[in-house]
Amino acid sequence: MTQETKTTIKRHLISFGITFGATFLLTLYPAIEQANWETSAILGIAFASARSAFKVAWEFAIIPLLSLAKSKASKLKK
Repeated sequence: MTQETKTTIKRHLISFGITFGATFLLTLYPAIEQANWETSAILGIAFASARSAFKVAWEFAIIPLLSLAKSKASKLKK
């Protein structure tokens, strides 16, 4: 595994952890009120997973496709 791949994985794991922590803390008060910790954990995992999936899709699919479309469009313009 290359150093760049390790750095990317580490960056995505840190991002996932921060998103999970923020969502968990935002839903912590209602969980304490209702004594239902599972809801906070599930919401935290769901939001963090959705954000991570979008981030991976953005970095590895959407940005390269936009770059490819831009280069094709500039060739057509000439």
